[in-house]
Amino acid sequence: MKFIPKLTGVVLSAAIMAQSVPFVYAAEESIASSELSNDIQVSKPEYATGNMEADSLLEPVTEDDPEYHKYLENNDPYGIMTMSALWGADSLTHQNRFSGVSKVYGIDVSYYQGNIDWKKVKNSGVEFVIIRVGYRGYGSAGTLVEDPKFKTYLDGATKAGLKVGVYFYTQAITTAEAKAEAKFVLDRIKGYSLQMPVYYDIESVDYDTGRLDSAGLSKAQKTALCTAFCDTIIKSGYSAGVYANYTWLNYYIDGAGLGRKYPIWLAHYTSNTNYDQRMDMWQYSGSGTVSGISAYTDVNVWYSGKLPLYVSDLISVTNTSTSNTFAWNGAPDATGYEVYQGTSPSDPNKKKIGDTKNTYFTNSNKSTGTMYKYMVRAYSDASGKRVYGDYSEVFTTCTLPANISKISASARGTSVTISWGKVSKATDYIVEHNVNGAWKQVGTTSSLSYKVNGITQNGVNKFRVKARRNYSGVYYNGGYTYVNAEVTDIPSAVTGVRSTSNTSTSNTITWNASKKAEGYEIYQWIGTNDSYKLIGTTTSTKFTNSKKSSGTMYRYKVRAFNTVDGQRIEGAYSSELTTCTLPANVSFSLCSTDVDSITLNWNKVSKATGYQVEMYTNGTWKTLSTISGTSYTASDLSQKTAYRFRVRAIRNYNYINYYGDYTEKDITIRPANTPKGLSSSVNTSSSNTITWESVNGVSGYSVYQWVGTSDSYKKLGDTAYPYYTNSGKSSGTMYTYRVKAYYVSDNVMQYSKPAQVVTCTLPANVTVTTAKRSGSNISLAWNKVSKATGYEIYVKSGSSWKKLTTTSGKSYTAKNLSGTKTFRIRAYRKYNGVNYYGAYTEKTVK
Repeated sequence: MKFIPKLTGVVLSAAIMAQSVPFVYAAEESIASSELSNDIQVSKPEYATGNMEADSLLEPVTEDDPEYHKYLENNDPYGIMTMSALWGADSLTHQNRFSGVSKVYGIDVSYYQGNIDWKKVKNSGVEFVIIRVGYRGYGSAGTLVEDPKFKTYLDGATKAGLKVGVYFYTQAITTAEAKAEAKFVLDRIKGYSLQMPVYYDIESVDYDTGRLDSAGLSKAQKTALCTAFCDTIIKSGYSAGVYANYTWLNYYIDGAGLGRKYPIWLAHYTSNTNYDQRMDMWQYSGSGTVSGISAYTDVNVWYSGKLPLYVSDLISVTNTSTSNTFAWNGAPDATGYEVYQGTSPSDPNKKKIGDTKNTYFTNSNKSTGTMYKYMVRAYSDASGKRVYGDYSEVFTTCTLPANISKISASARGTSVTISWGKVSKATDYIVEHNVNGAWKQVGTTSSLSYKVNGITQNGVNKFRVKARRNYSGVYYNGGYTYVNAEVTDIPSAVTGVRSTSNTSTSNTITWNASKKAEGYEIYQWIGTNDSYKLIGTTTSTKFTNSKKSSGTMYRYKVRAFNTVDGQRIEGAYSSELTTCTLPANVSFSLCSTDVDSITLNWNKVSKATGYQVEMYTNGTWKTLSTISGTSYTASDLSQKTAYRFRVRAIRNYNYINYYGDYTEKDITIRPANTPKGLSSSVNTSSSNTITWESVNGVSGYSVYQWVGTSDSYKKLGDTAYPYYTNSGKSSGTMYTYRVKAYYVSDNVMQYSKPAQVVTCTLPANVTVTTAKRSGSNISLAWNKVSKATGYEIYVKSGSSWKKLTTTSGKSYTAKNLSGTKTFRIRAYRKYNGVNYYGAYTEKTVK
């Protein structure tokens, strides 16, 4: 994939040219060409000819290399070029505080400087180089990547005799990641001698949004990243510093605070920076040219007046109860360091305690919990005569308090009291309890004992205590001393909680007896999160919870209790028991019989998921079916035989069935008499009226209509009369009806054998479309009537009607007729040898 440089350089240049003060953007600041002095040389590298193609530029190490966009900007052939190499250095305006301080000029490089001739670089006047070790990718993964040119550059620069430092471009968003970045650097500089610090490069990604920019970290959190990285580096014996631009040092991190601990490398692309906090080095341009490097290069001035013999930034590495180990940012040209203990350089009682070539020192055999002050000064033997630098600032730290001795612990009830001997100079003591394998702080006290309350488990409980010393708001912690206490008064946790009996309104639960228990508390879940309420107390191992809703899930916990010295002590809760009340009993609704079947009906039971239906046969109950509905039909039964059924509701919860009690029903099939004389007495084009003879002793009649498949009928309705009209039907259509007589006895409808009749609705009326005379002939035509078999045509003759013809067609011509004539036409449907006639339609023709 080719990375094409964005044409932001032209736009940015125009924006910068319009500024009257240095322009500050996310990474570094650029200076408008109008601000450059006339004697500053502005030139391009050998390949930058003004019409350079994008393909001449290097591709990124990885697609999320945070330095790549800066490289594109600095090497944009169409953009502004700031200063060139070291020749522009003479036009820099240095702040008054650096008067009399030596200015040493150098560069920083990464993969994007390409192949470098280090001899030419050295001969051009460059005295130092800061080399990129690597970076964290600015994508979400944040992968750590080594600069492909790092080792080549480091070896080449060292061989050329340049002072060397390194930097790492961060995209960390946690202090853990910052420390991992420091470890990444340390692994790669191991075995190399650096004369300059290891710098932490913290800035935004140009023309994109990096993971650090989008993390939403506060100023303090970003500052903590710098501290975590630098302290890790210093503790390993190297000097460390922070690289950031003007905007970041002033607004995004605590530049002033960091400058009190570490060297600051300022990036500010201008000829006269107004940064007023500590800065040890100033990167004044990103577009310098250096002999031996074909790409534009960052150029820097190092304020080295206090070097090589200036020691700074002492930090604590580790403390014990008898020693302090501390480290510092070393002087690059120092032969070694003298370490002093004292309050100030002028302290007449200060004492030299060591001489080392390292940038760290351990002072041993000290008093416990005691504050000590240290200073370090560098010396050089390079001239054949020892030359000393200034003393560092005084560093204050403290040895740790001694470990606690003479510790003891005693238990009573749910409390453990721990006592110990006094530790010299301890401010207070931390008490911790091991709970479920993890240490948890339970208290802080300045006394020599502590009572831990709320112990929940019998057996050996583990504790540890440590002393600590507070000095100037910083705590120095001693080592832990461990002690155990055996707790015996707490009832053991209740086990074996189970449901032993349920009804539709109660749950009975039992459990195993607990040691040390005087009684038990029973809790019921109240339906929100892990909330339980106490519902009862008992001295037995059984409890019944009554007046509950049927078919409902309930959850219970039980814990034991006893009393020690008037204090009620509860054991741990049991595991949770989930059970269910039984469904309510089934209540039968109106049942029915047919000539060889019985249909059971019942009312729905609240929360029931099904029903079990059984019939008593040959002295035993047989399950007929388990269904989810509220009706069941038993077939192939005999008349005048008593049958006994029973039904119970089922509630399934968590794959467990909870059964209600059975409800029984006895039924004997005693059919009513079958209706006789069933016929279709009156039909219209949209209805059938059927009649039959009354049946003595019945309550009514049920009427059914065949639905067109095998022996399937749907019930149309009930009537107390011996007739029924079925309306809203299709014209000219055959319908089959059945009628059953029934009577009700003992909440059972006893049906008769059905009587059946087949009939037809009448065809629809004819619609005449043509009626006209032609001489003595009259032509008639009409629309087809659905399902009509044929049509009858009549003409009026005097006071009577004369049938002219019967036809299956839709037209007819009457011949040899004179005068005005009136005609009648009707459709008919023939079914099973019977004609069903529609109504007449009359038409008069003159």
